[in-house]
Amino acid sequence: MKTETRPTLRNRAATLLTSNAIDLEYNTIVCVTNGNLCASLAAYSAKAKLICHVIVPKLVDIGKLAQMLVYDAVIEESGETVGDSISRTETLAKETGCYQATAELNPLVIEAQKTIAYEVYEQLGVPDWFIVSMGGGGTIYSIWKGFKELKQLGLTKSSPKMIGVQSEGCAPRTREKKLKD
Repeated sequence: MKTETRPTLRNRAATLLTSNAIDLEYNTIVCVTNGNLCASLAAYSAKAKLICHVIVPKLVDIGKLAQMLVYDAVIEESGETVGDSISRTETLAKETGCYQATAELNPLVIEAQKTIAYEVYEQLGVPDWFIVSMGGGGTIYSIWKGFKELKQLGLTKSSPKMIGVQSEGCAPRTREKKLKD
C-alpha cells in the first residue's frame, strides 16, 4: 500500500484553501505553520497569483523555509511555537482582511484531509487498523471523520481502529499529557 507523506497531505488542504480564497475573491492568504502547509500554500498561491503571508515560529525547518522563499511568500517570525504564533495570524487576518488558512483555524483543512479515508476505502475497503503520524491531532481527526461519514452514508458497516503516533522530536500531545500528570 502506498503511504502518504505529510507534504502530500498538506497539499490536499492547500489546494482547497487556495481555491476557496479565490472563490471568495481574496488576494492574500495568511497562515501559520512550522513548514509543510505554508510551503504548499506558497506554491499554490504563486500559481494563483495570490500573496502568501506566512507566520513561522522561531524554530522552523530551513528546507521548508527555502520552499516558501522560492515561491515569494512574505515570511514573518513570531513566537517560539506554532501555538504561540496563532494569535499573530488572527490579528493579521483581522487587520488586513486576509484569507485565514491556518490549519488550526480553518475547518476546510479537516474537510480536505478527510478525503484520505475516502481514497483508502475506494482502494482497499475499510482496514482493521489505521496508524497516523500526528502533531496536534488534526490529521487523525480528519481521517476518523472521513470513515465516520462513510459509515453514516451506509457505504461501510465498520470503521478502523485509529492509532496516533508521534516522533520524540515533535510530540505536543505527549508533552501535554506529561504536563498534566
